[in-house]
Amino acid sequence: MPIVQIKHKITGEVIQQVESKCKRNYYGSGLNLQGCDLWNTNLIEADLRNANLIGANMGDCDLRGAILNGALTSHANLRHASLTDADLRDANLSAVDLCGAYLIDANMEGVLLHEAVFHGTYLKRSNLAGAILSNTVFARCILHQAFGLDEYEWVLLISKSTAVI
Repeated sequence: MPIVQIKHKITGEVIQQVESKCKRNYYGSGLNLQGCDLWNTNLIEADLRNANLIGANMGDCDLRGAILNGALTSHANLRHASLTDADLRDANLSAVDLCGAYLIDANMEGVLLHEAVFHGTYLKRSNLAGAILSNTVFARCILHQAFGLDEYEWVLLISKSTAVI
């Protein structure tokens, strides 16, 4: 299996080497980390722009200050990941699990969030302008000073089985 090098966004220094499990070629301009197990990996300020992270396990990853703009991360696990100050512009976060994640000061402008799950997620001061929300779940999130969500109509749906009386 090929070894993929993840580099620092400014210095270009290799900060992590990962064995890629993907056997087929990825024709994007970024790294191919589809289905990789990156759980609890230090990826501070990593350059992951346009990376293929589909189905990757990135739970508990430290991605503070990372560049993920244009990345394909659909069906990835980002539970409890730290994405503070991360650049996620125009990334595809469809069906991503972001429960308990930290997205403080994250730039999520134009992000596709179809069926993404935010439960107990910290989105303080995050930029969600132009984000595409459809069947997106926000539950018990910290949205203090987050912006870009004012353009949406919020509908609260409570099923009888989960209602608290």
